[in-house]
Amino acid sequence: WADPGQNNDLSRYVRNLSFRNDIKEFQIGAQFFLFPNYGRMNNRRENNVYLFVGGAIYLHEPRAKVPGADYQKDQTGSVSIPEAGKWVKLRPLGTEGQNLGIVEPYSNTGFSIPLAIGWTTRLANSNFNISLEIGLRILFTDYIDDVSTKYVSLDKFENDLARVLSDRSSEPTSYKGVDREHDKGAIYLNPAHGFYSSAYIGSGMDGSVRGNPDKNDMIVVTQLRLSYLYRQVINSKFR
Repeated sequence: WADPGQNNDLSRYVRNLSFRNDIKEFQIGAQFFLFPNYGRMNNRRENNVYLFVGGAIYLHEPRAKVPGADYQKDQTGSVSIPEAGKWVKLRPLGTEGQNLGIVEPYSNTGFSIPLAIGWTTRLANSNFNISLEIGLRILFTDYIDDVSTKYVSLDKFENDLARVLSDRSSEPTSYKGVDREHDKGAIYLNPAHGFYSSAYIGSGMDGSVRGNPDKNDMIVVTQLRLSYLYRQVINSKFR
């Protein structure tokens, strides 16, 4: 949440960071049904509840949409950016100083623990089940969103695109185009890095909070699943 009217949410509103991450996952695990199934396939329970636990490896690449102008240099939007409007990969840019030796680069692969609970119903006279499932992906990284530690002072960046996407607090709109007028509760200051005369609090100040490195990221997943049971289970609490 990033409601500028709430004290706990104001900092996220001020930072104005956004991302998209298309995650590819290979998963293996087991379903444990709450009620046992007895008999032949077509006599299995019409409805059941299950728990799922497993392991997964994934490939991820966080991206961000480049703003229409370099508002750090000029808040009127007169300084253009060649990549404006494009979705670009954040990891190679090193938005928290990974390419400057300030923090370690993060990997685009990882391991997660999927946990889920689901409800399933069988389709009459068939081997198909339809399930509705909600679950978690317990991760061991804090960089699914490319945000974890502290801001790096903007004058340290050699790459202009990395600088722009490191600190988005000076942009007048969110990436969805929602207006971010400076009268919604954010506080002004005059940062010393010299790129602009006034900005939201925390903007590119060396060492100011950008993320929370004390907690890893976590993903909530809701799935509608169609399953085909290819073996006949006679007396089992799981498949």
